[in-house]
Order: sequence, then structure tokens, then C-alpha cells
Amino acid sequence: MRRYLQALSGRTEFTVVILGAFGVLIAASLVAAVRPAARGEMSDAYLASVLSYELAVMALLLPFLRVRGWSLKRLGIQVSAVDTLIGFALALADLLTFYLAYQLVASVWPQAAQAMALPGFLSKALSLSAVIAVSVVNPIFEELFVCGYVISALRERDLWLGINVSVAIRLAYHLYQGALATISIVPSGLILGIWYARTGRLWPVIVAHALWDFLPLVHYVR
Repeated sequence: MRRYLQALSGRTEFTVVILGAFGVLIAASLVAAVRPAARGEMSDAYLASVLSYELAVMALLLPFLRVRGWSLKRLGIQVSAVDTLIGFALALADLLTFYLAYQLVASVWPQAAQAMALPGFLSKALSLSAVIAVSVVNPIFEELFVCGYVISALRERDLWLGINVSVAIRLAYHLYQGALATISIVPSGLILGIWYARTGRLWPVIVAHALWDFLPLVHYVR
């Protein structure tokens, strides 16, 4: 089996990783985008399902990538105080970019801005433990695959191809957020993707994502 996996083409490897990590999420996001009623509310049970899915996928895909010659070091995960502070700076850059984009939308289309400010899928019934858990696991899961793996796998062919594919996949599984996804996910994906592509350091990206998960969700802790 090990030799069989090692003999797979790079294209097959890429397909396995992307469909394995995001195939279900993209399909569910598309359904929710078309039928908002299918989206439901965010709750502890929902966060638990997200954690279960992401941990299970990592348990399957990380050994697969290890056999294929990938490692956490190759993906750029090296924890340091400096990179943690850089992660805070990236989160601030994301925030400023989102603020400017939101203000632009509000000036052109106030009704859309109001709808984005009141997303219907959030609930005020979240526990702090669930919020902390998802704010740790989800950034690691997403950035390992959508940023670290995608950009690293495609950078030898074309650096910007890797960045753009990363942003496109990131947007695809956030379509359930509607217009909010476009003005938040696309700029954020570009900022994080360009940083990673230029430096090869993934830890600041994970830290920035963790802050972006935690700060909005903690508001809904009961």
C-alpha cells in the first residue's frame, strides 16, 4: 500500500487532498447558498460536528501526506513568539481590509450591508469551551490544506496560480455566508495566501485565522 501511494501522480494527490478536506464542505456550502433555510443555526452541536469532521479528516489525510513526503515543517508550521505577533498583525490587516470593503458596500448598497451585519445562522447559545476548541482546531485544519498544501503544491508551476486556487477553494466552502463571504473571505485569503507564498511560514496564518474565528464567536457565548 505504501508503494502504491508513493507512486500516485501529483495531480491525483492534489485531488485526494482537496476533495477529502473540502469536498463535503463545498457541497454543503453550495446547498446552503441556494437554500438558506438548510443552513440552520450555529450551536454547540454544530461546532461539535465541525470539530469531529475536521479531526477525522486530518487523521486520514496527514498520514497520507506523510507517506507522500510531506511534513509539518515542509508546510511551514514552526511556532515562535515572533510569528505569533505577526499573526496578530495579519489579523489586524484582515480587519482593516474588511472594514474598508464593508464601508464601500454600505455606501453603494446599504440594504446588502445591513443584511451582512445580521447573519441569520448565528446563535447566542454557544459555550466558551466549544468556541475555544473550534478556534484552535478549525484554523489548523483549514490553513494546513487550503493555504499550506495548496500553495506549496502549486507554487512550482505558478506562484499566483497557487494563491488564486487557494482563495477560490476558501471562497467555495464559505458561500453559505452569502455576500459576506466575498468581502471578507477573498481579501483575507489573498492577504494570508500572499504572506505564506512569500515566506513559507504558516504559523502566522493560523494565528490570524484563530483570532478571526474566536473574536466573532465569543460574542455569542451564553
